[in-house]
Amino acid sequence: MKVHRAEGDTCPYCGGAGVPILFGRPAPEASEAARDRQLILAGCLTPGDGSDPQWQCQERASHRWTNGDPDSPMWLHALTQAMTGRPHCQYCGGPSTLLVYRDAAGIFAPDLANGRATLTDEPTPAGVNAQHRCLDCGHTWR
Repeated sequence: MKVHRAEGDTCPYCGGAGVPILFGRPAPEASEAARDRQLILAGCLTPGDGSDPQWQCQERASHRWTNGDPDSPMWLHALTQAMTGRPHCQYCGGPSTLLVYRDAAGIFAPDLANGRATLTDEPTPAGVNAQHRCLDCGHTWR
């Protein structure tokens, strides 16, 4: 399948809405977002040369495109939006944040910068750098 080059998140073939594509081993929040059709999981292998598709049409799965920029702000924002608040709490269904312990702040700097994580001064549990915390009921899990 040829991947078309186009700007934006609108299908260049039919004008349908685009869903961001994520390559690599998915985190729990990505798997949940894919189940909710907020993003597409596309496997682990990519050329990595800017030709990887970044978007897939909601109407037709065969319509995929890229703008050629592997760090496209629009695409990265769409991925972040799709995964924010996930995974949802297993007890109340509320949204979660990634709770990052101070010792691991450097590891999770991008997540902290884009608002997907919250830094805490709570004591760090043994062997843990981060956990999820429900924003509604406060339940914490790995």
